Amino acid sequence: MDSQLIKVGAAVVVALGITWGGTTWYGGQQIAAQYPKALAKLNDGALGPLKIVINKQQFGFFTGRVDWDVIFTPNPCEPDHTIKFSGYDDIKNGVFPSLGWGEIQSHIIWPEEARPILTKIFGTKEPLQIKTNVGFLGGLQVQVMSPASTFGNEKGSFEWKGFTGKITQDRTASRLHGNLISPGISFTSADKETVITLDKVSYDFDSQKGQSGLGLGQGELVFSALNAVNAGKSFGFKDFKLISETTEKDGFFAMSMTYKVAELLQEGKSIGKIELAVTADHIDALALKDVVAVMQKMQTQCKPAPDRLLKAAQPIFAKGISAKVNHLDIGFFDGKAHAEATANLPALTVEEQKDPKSAVQKFSVDGKANVTQALLIKLADIAGKTQGQPTSPEQSAQMVEMMLAKPVSEGLLSKSADGYTTTLQVCEGKVSVNGTPLN
Repeated sequence: MDSQLIKVGAAVVVALGITWGGTTWYGGQQIAAQYPKALAKLNDGALGPLKIVINKQQFGFFTGRVDWDVIFTPNPCEPDHTIKFSGYDDIKNGVFPSLGWGEIQSHIIWPEEARPILTKIFGTKEPLQIKTNVGFLGGLQVQVMSPASTFGNEKGSFEWKGFTGKITQDRTASRLHGNLISPGISFTSADKETVITLDKVSYDFDSQKGQSGLGLGQGELVFSALNAVNAGKSFGFKDFKLISETTEKDGFFAMSMTYKVAELLQEGKSIGKIELAVTADHIDALALKDVVAVMQKMQTQCKPAPDRLLKAAQPIFAKGISAKVNHLDIGFFDGKAHAEATANLPALTVEEQKDPKSAVQKFSVDGKANVTQALLIKLADIAGKTQGQPTSPEQSAQMVEMMLAKPVSEGLLSKSADGYTTTLQVCEGKVSVNGTPLN
């Protein structure tokens, strides 16, 4: 009975060994196959003036190594003038490295001129660490990290609080999700007169390919707080957000961007806030994809001909575009300002696209804005102090009245109970402000 168990156990061990060995070898083959495919996509204009070149590939049973160069050509007309840095990927094959086909640890060989400063900042640590896991189903998970460090010189001390991030890609390479975070940075001058502190910065994004092949999704970049102190005076902000979204429906691409500063700070006190929201839509998605591809190619050409770009953009103008400033709201001390506008370019024929005058005749804008007296008085007060001529609130109010008297008398502004208002119209090539035509 015992001998039978031993035989069965031995067979299981042998089977597991063969399976593990097979998956280890197969994992290495899967990773090896990914390199030329990925590089072909990246080098086909996707990176513009950047190129990635593989110098050497070695794949063994358990491990592998790929040596590469990243080459940047700032000016395509000077192809011999390039900026290059090198690196290599250490590869572990098999199912056990992070439970996938393998694990790739990327190492950057920094240019000679950069090494002294990087050594001073990070010592023996790698300034940027990159690890990629290749999943069983072909997806990727990339982890990036930069270690925290403090260094200084005769000008002051600098603290880099590090950086971490994770980016995942599905097996079809159609969806990306990422989260990047840095606790922040700070600088203190040697005389302690200047202190700049940037707190947590984060970027989250989720993107997937639409029917046209364009990336669609959301992204949010957040600066949690900034405080700058110089000679006893401070300025900063809290909660600065940049939010973006791209969508595609019925063959048309749309995008929106929102910028928010929750609090502007002076001497640690809140003095205002800002918010701007803009959108653009009704953009032919397939044509936009072609335009992006042509622009990427043009970055690698010495004297790119604009004809290809204009041809690629023709379907966009043939179907029309619209854009909107949904709102611009500024709150500053006790004053406020608001603006909004809509711009529209209807469908243009091929002949009209070749004639700028025809396009101008069809282009239209409709906007309006208002600003309170309190905001204008405060701005006048700040301007006076900046010029070394401080004024009282009454003097600032008189200054505003004098400066705006002419545009009010010409009908370009209207005076309201608490400030000023105006409008802007562009129609059939003619411009009017507050209903007053401009020559």
